[in-house]
Amino acid sequence: MKKLFILLLSGCSAQSVYWEKVDDWKPRETQVYYVSNMSWPGAQGFVLRDKETGVCYIIISENHRGNECLLKHEYKHCFGWTHSNYKYNLSCL
Repeated sequence: MKKLFILLLSGCSAQSVYWEKVDDWKPRETQVYYVSNMSWPGAQGFVLRDKETGVCYIIISENHRGNECLLKHEYKHCFGWTHSNYKYNLSCL
């Protein structure tokens, strides 16, 4: 738990190595949904990108409604960015 807390705090200082561009796909449309039960335990949000329709679905836990940092984070995923080296870290930008 202590290790996870340190990773969360280090998010802003790790900006230059945090995000990794994986493709140039840009959504035609973005839809945001708030759900009461997340598919993955401990997840605050995630993204599903439908490359056939061009829709990016942002799924956020109802407990985090209004969390602009989380919403910005998920929008960045919609535009082809990932953070595979920092799976449990939340960076706004």
